Amino acid sequence: MKHEPDLSDTRATKEAATANTLRGELTLACPFSSAQILDPNHRRATDRLLSDFGQPLVSTTDHTDFFHYATLTRSQVNQVLHGEYFVSIDDGALAARILPAPPARHERDDRR
Repeated sequence: MKHEPDLSDTRATKEAATANTLRGELTLACPFSSAQILDPNHRRATDRLLSDFGQPLVSTTDHTDFFHYATLTRSQVNQVLHGEYFVSIDDGALAARILPAPPARHERDDRR
């Protein structure tokens, strides 16, 4: 059974799209073996894959760390910034939508 956990279930999740490069860092509080970023409306690794994190950078009994860079098209950057992509863990055992980070406090203050 698939479920979409609240991202607060992870110790840290960070996605940053800079120009056309997506830097993904994913830290989970359990051992996992794979992570992928999937095309909108597709949550299984057999569907259209945007990027594969590959094997975890660190994997222990109490946490897993993934780290990856991906080059995106302009359309894919827009989709990431609009929260249209998902991270799939262990071939869909867990799936979570990638949400853009809110602006940093100093960026919000500069807009006033």
